[in-house]
Amino acid sequence: MLISCRLPDTEAFDDLQLVRDSKRKGKRLLWTMGNDFKVDAYMAPPGIAVLDCDNYWDLSSIFSMQSTNSQYSSKGSICIGRILKMQGRKRRKRFKDLPPGPVEDIILCIPQVPVKNDDGELCVVIHKLSGKQTRGRTLKEAFAASASMDEFVRASFSSSRMVIPVGDIDLVYSCQIAGPVHRSSKIEQCVYQYESGETTIEMRPTPDKWIDSFISNKTTDMHIITPPNNNSWKPGHRLHRPAKSRRKLPRSKKSMLDALGLPKVQHRTLNNPATILICRPNPTILTQQDIDYDKGDIFEYLQSGDNDTSQSMFVELNNRQTWYINTVFADYSNHLPPDGYDMMLDNFIKESGRSKLHFYNTTVNDNTEETVMISLLLEDEKDPDGEEVTKVSTNVWKKTAPNTKNGVLGIEDGIVVQQIYEWPMEKTINKDHIELIKAAVTGSTKRYVTSHSTNGGKYINVGKHGTSMGSASMGSSPFTKQNHDHWNQANVKAAIYPFVAGFINRLRRQSCQVALTCGQILSPMLKVVEEYDYFEVFLQCVVTMAFSNHRHIDGDKMSVEESIKVFEALRNFDGCSEEHKEAIDSYLTKLQKIDISKTKDSNDNRLPIDTTCAWTLTSTSYTYDLRHYFLNLRAGIALDISSKAFQHAKVVGSTFFGGLFEHATSRPLWIRKSDGYVTITQPKSDPMNFVFAWGDHKEKKALTRGITQARRANDRALEQQLARRLQVLLQNQRRQQAVRQREARLRRLNRSRGRGS
Repeated sequence: MLISCRLPDTEAFDDLQLVRDSKRKGKRLLWTMGNDFKVDAYMAPPGIAVLDCDNYWDLSSIFSMQSTNSQYSSKGSICIGRILKMQGRKRRKRFKDLPPGPVEDIILCIPQVPVKNDDGELCVVIHKLSGKQTRGRTLKEAFAASASMDEFVRASFSSSRMVIPVGDIDLVYSCQIAGPVHRSSKIEQCVYQYESGETTIEMRPTPDKWIDSFISNKTTDMHIITPPNNNSWKPGHRLHRPAKSRRKLPRSKKSMLDALGLPKVQHRTLNNPATILICRPNPTILTQQDIDYDKGDIFEYLQSGDNDTSQSMFVELNNRQTWYINTVFADYSNHLPPDGYDMMLDNFIKESGRSKLHFYNTTVNDNTEETVMISLLLEDEKDPDGEEVTKVSTNVWKKTAPNTKNGVLGIEDGIVVQQIYEWPMEKTINKDHIELIKAAVTGSTKRYVTSHSTNGGKYINVGKHGTSMGSASMGSSPFTKQNHDHWNQANVKAAIYPFVAGFINRLRRQSCQVALTCGQILSPMLKVVEEYDYFEVFLQCVVTMAFSNHRHIDGDKMSVEESIKVFEALRNFDGCSEEHKEAIDSYLTKLQKIDISKTKDSNDNRLPIDTTCAWTLTSTSYTYDLRHYFLNLRAGIALDISSKAFQHAKVVGSTFFGGLFEHATSRPLWIRKSDGYVTITQPKSDPMNFVFAWGDHKEKKALTRGITQARRANDRALEQQLARRLQVLLQNQRRQQAVRQREARLRRLNRSRGRGS
């Protein structure tokens, strides 16, 4: 129930119909510019909402509300600023730390893009409210006299700039919710509907963008951090050849991907060579006792295996050992001699009873058109043989395929769980952008997974969080849920974070497009059968910097309903030949037969969904050599994302089923080139020498929501329906295999009879 109220100690907001709502959480800043251009701001306490009203646009004062996370815009928004200068021995508080009540010492301004000053500091350029427009005119008269919003803004805000370091200013971006607007403005509603019929304003998009064309890059001669260029595929990339130049294949030579209606995937993979790494899975599954008491915390790179560049060795440390090694590095000023480092890791191995973990190295080589596919053999499959097959490790065989025109469906040995390739899109993010992201996210750099284990480096979850109340958002109506960016206001610098969001959204779209064209078939089929857009297939976006984590298996799977639709679409796709259907049946069967973990639900028959990641080196160092690896523990293969891995490709990409194998990212290790000394902390002389990564995956909450609700209602009909279909698939597969074996025996018998006669 909504109860009318007013803000204490102020009369500036009495024209708004304020109500109390127990569901509204989080403080929100309100500000108003009166008809005399006087600006007042108020930090509203939790529980304050604004009722919608038809006469709001007839008020003489402009009223604005702090924007929710998902509606942040970086340029053209009016902000309330607060200079964080010293007051005695203390700095002024940021807006988020202020108690409810009137806010003093504020400035109304329009921000420009971030810049670097002569000292290399990140700064923000702002243009303050000038006051020169008050020459005997009221606010309404100024609106009426201006021909456009551009003219009004030019008259209201100073064209001279103020350059302030981001640590010395706090900004709150806002949207207008009431008051006069220009006659050319287009007003859009953004309100919450309640069962009682009352509507409250969560926010309204600004009726105009507060056009600021006079604020351009020409206004400053500083180093401006410009937004990345538009996403573009690399020149000559097969996927984006002009349609007229695409060669139409004869019907008899069409690939299975083309038969499945996935021409984008086909044009991307057609005739590309591939290296197939066929692996006998390692018994790396942890027992429940390991998980409860001594779960591995981090993987450390062991230098003693440097002589063989095709192999790498790692040591898995538990929580106590990780704490000890961090202490040792701190005692030695973060640098250890190579002998001392290896000796300490050898002692850990002897102490814990674990052995060194050997991995076969792979990455993008000088033939960047080539794709590396990692395939896991099933228990009942034989070791690969043939003249083209070479054994390169204890459990790894290697062979080369002349093309991958059928994508993952064309691999007969095992099932492809990971692909590695050069990122097919132009690199659009550079050191300045990454430095801006690093500076904008200032909160904790650790994401707690269990009570005993943490991840290292920066991990930023920037995907849409489908909830009625996002972080720092007051909107909490259960009847009209909104999607908000998933971030905590306490862990970012609000003055520059809106600029960062634009960079990350561009990266997110990149990885979505690559994921749907890399040769995997499940995510494109899900997009087709559900008529999803990019972001409905991959709901979460993650950005990492110098990141490492422990061994784990992801929970990324389709829902039961999605699995059934994709399963039926693949089995009953029109235009597939019998040969294609056999390949599809074999692929789906292998997906269900992989034993991923003893701790997982063995009755969970949902189809997996892939994750796509991209890694790039932020800055090349002439002092340190960076060693960093993505570890596929089931296959025993290490994807090299060290500094040397980016000699042939600016960005290394990988698409993998994180729910089908254990994986981890090793802790980055910096080796000083002059004397071999090592460190596990970012060298101060090279603060930007680390691997920056981004990627998309399906939201875990969305994946488990459907199956959890079904179990709570004791309704397992959908799961049983999927299980029955899979049972039929297995039976058909066995029958087809028996028929092929019988036909092969008859052929051999006929040949032997012919030779005998």
